Amino acid sequence: VLMYFITPLIKDSLKNKKICEYCLILYTVFIIFIPTMFAIGFPGKDWIEFNFDTATYMAVASTIGYMAYYILGHYAHSFIGKLNKLQLVLCYVGLIGSLGAATILGSVRTAASGIADVTFINPLYIFEFVAGFCLFLLFKEWCRKAEDKETPKWIPAVGKLTFGIYLFHPTILMQAPKLNISMIEPTPLLMVPLCALVLFILSGVVSYILNKIPVVNKWFL
Repeated sequence: VLMYFITPLIKDSLKNKKICEYCLILYTVFIIFIPTMFAIGFPGKDWIEFNFDTATYMAVASTIGYMAYYILGHYAHSFIGKLNKLQLVLCYVGLIGSLGAATILGSVRTAASGIADVTFINPLYIFEFVAGFCLFLLFKEWCRKAEDKETPKWIPAVGKLTFGIYLFHPTILMQAPKLNISMIEPTPLLMVPLCALVLFILSGVVSYILNKIPVVNKWFL
């Protein structure tokens, strides 16, 4: 909801590449990297938490954290063109390395506590942030190659809906617990892809409707 209201205010500013890069540096350092370091732990962490109101800082970071994805997606779409071989390799390394690091750290904590630890698969920590960015670039490159051959009709159609899907899907996702829908039972192998598909379809329907509203599709989508 916050991103819906803030879009008209930042839309023109983000057409400037330098402003995008400046915002991304700030978000990456203060909203993504610092909370990740506090989750991992470092010398002096206890002293900082004792002397400063880190709880409020983390709450603010969590509230506005998804703006980083919002701006990053725009930047990747608008200012990053065809990837060269080195960039492709770096994307694969970033994707696999980030997911691998999150998995290893989670496994170590799980083994130590005896309780499943999913801390580092939080999208507002650096691992998922880097993995998501790399995956986006790889998918964008796949779409570009598909366009060079013959663009399937469904790609432009879905492309028009993706921004609305991105903005609205958390609202639908938050309804799952109220409906007693679990992505764990009876088995995650079934429920995770099934819930993801249903979420995509429902969000897509909402996005399609919003795209038909003149004021909304001009200022917010």
